[in-house]
Amino acid sequence: KGKLVKLPFGRKDAALTSMEHHLKTGDLKKAAGSFLVYYPEVTGAHPKRAMLLELGGLTTNARELSKRLKNAVKTITQYKRVGVVLPAGYEKSVSEAFAAQMLECSFAHTEHKSGKEDKSCAEEVIFYSAKNVAALINRAEAISRGINLIKTLGLRPANFLTPTALAHTAEDIARKHKLTVRVLGEEDMKTLGMGGILGVSQGSTEEAKFIILEYKGGRKTVGLVGKGI
Repeated sequence: KGKLVKLPFGRKDAALTSMEHHLKTGDLKKAAGSFLVYYPEVTGAHPKRAMLLELGGLTTNARELSKRLKNAVKTITQYKRVGVVLPAGYEKSVSEAFAAQMLECSFAHTEHKSGKEDKSCAEEVIFYSAKNVAALINRAEAISRGINLIKTLGLRPANFLTPTALAHTAEDIARKHKLTVRVLGEEDMKTLGMGGILGVSQGSTEEAKFIILEYKGGRKTVGLVGKGI
């Protein structure tokens, strides 16, 4: 909107002066998701580079925010240290969407590649905010790390991610996050009459596993069912 929130700079330095100039001259496009990276013209200025990001009409819709942030986040992940000034009144929604996008862009699956992919990823991200957004950032991090784990499992070849290996992963998750886990083998499934799963399993030399993970801490009872073949 052309209005600046209080910035984390100790003085009205070159970075802020350049920002005002770019806003006045219209260098930043008005389309939602547009961004402009610029470099202060004074040697030794802090920060060394800055980005203006046009969010469009500010919204609390997480999916829409993530869409608008995506390209900008891809660009800034190449820098080691990043400072993010959150827009007043929308600190919570923007901080959560931004943190989630940073972690999503950092994902790279290199387990079965001969040459390790050197994917750029910021080592430190500092959020400047008028409100405490630590809990939201931690929530976004937990969700994103869970999504990245699912991506990793889905990309593993079947001879690596066997039913037994997947069961071990579930047990590790249960230990780390205080969940309860039960892993049923084929004899357990025969006793319970689970013929459908056992019939599919006959096509493999690997023993089938039926994994039950339980989290008892929410207000509602929700069941998620999935399969891996």
